[in-house]
Amino acid sequence: VISQKYHGYKYELFAVNQHYGSHNGGHYTATCKNKDIWIEYDDSSISRVKESDVVCKSAYMLFYKLKL
Repeated sequence: VISQKYHGYKYELFAVNQHYGSHNGGHYTATCKNKDIWIEYDDSSISRVKESDVVCKSAYMLFYKLKL
């Protein structure tokens, strides 16, 4: 499980946006967790990815939720 602790609270990563290209243009994809399965959405293509590949050098925005 990809998680972070901050001030005693635990957060779990549930989605990542990736950006490929330059600051003048490029392409975005999204990877989201659904029932412990990571899925990458790339236009009309959908594919399953390993958790270890979710956060990569193309990660642009990371989305966390508070674990209660």
